Amino acid sequence: MYRTDRSAENSCKKHGGGVLLALSNQLKSHRLAIGNPSIEEIWVSVTFGKSVVCVGCVYIPPNMHLSHYESHLATVN
Repeated sequence: MYRTDRSAENSCKKHGGGVLLALSNQLKSHRLAIGNPSIEEIWVSVTFGKSVVCVGCVYIPPNMHLSHYESHLATVN
């Protein structure tokens, strides 16, 4: 299980929030050191046999400034 809790850096709210990515223990996975601290997001590399897949979990509130969306897209690219 991987999680990123909401913080003062990525939200003006004080309680709750964040993102969680739950994977089977039978899958080989590790957290990737990518992302933007101003956005609630997680990136994980998952290995399926000989294939490797990058999985992301992201929450951007609907009232966020356009720059947060642009920052997220830059991370994905």
